[in-house]
Amino acid sequence: MTGGPQEWRSVLEPATWVTDARPADAALTLLAGWGGGGSYDHTEVIESDREVRIAVLIRHRVPADPVSPHARTLELRTGTVEVHLAAPLGDRALVGVAAPDDPLGSGLRSRGRMPADVPPLEIVTR
Repeated sequence: MTGGPQEWRSVLEPATWVTDARPADAALTLLAGWGGGGSYDHTEVIESDREVRIAVLIRHRVPADPVSPHARTLELRTGTVEVHLAAPLGDRALVGVAAPDDPLGSGLRSRGRMPADVPPLEIVTR
């Protein structure tokens, strides 16, 4: 088989995250996890009167040609993100948190409170 070097492009994909935030909290600590390699890029936060949307984004490199075969690692990577909201969470919905039946979210939740060995990724202040 012949051919030139593989060309790659970067894509952003959401990580799975969990938190033990309470309504009175204005500072949330998220435990994020992702597989497939990649590295933490940034966190986006959008607040409204009804909800707080949070996306923890991971940068992956994938082949430029979408039909090119490629492999990803199964290694689970984790990190914490601290988000400072403009106001306490209150009764606003928290959008983006892993669903109760999400396997990766369940695995993150089973680790208990934020483990000390998980590296901090970013502090996001609104």
